[in-house]
Amino acid sequence: MAEGLDALTFFLGEWDRDETGKAGVGVGFRTYRRVVGDRFVELRNTSTYQPQELNPDGEVHEDLGIFSYDDSANHATTTRNCAPAQLQRTYQSIGLTGRSKS
Repeated sequence: MAEGLDALTFFLGEWDRDETGKAGVGVGFRTYRRVVGDRFVELRNTSTYQPQELNPDGEVHEDLGIFSYDDSANHATTTRNCAPAQLQRTYQSIGLTGRSKS
């Protein structure tokens, strides 16, 4: 994995969880894996919310994220695309500890 992303090693693998929020009660499934020669970490998430009185059809939320490390700026970034709302791309700097530029 890219050296600057070492702090994400803990997250690699598959995760599931119960969720509650505006969409109701649901179940989430998330995977983190190394991609493109271990230079990036990919996040995939699917959250499925049960039908409820105010949302009789229920909802499925999906998102895809890519974590990368910018050596020149000495920070990690993530880009995420989410649905079912309008597809939105966010690009943000994230702080990961354990990395210092020599």
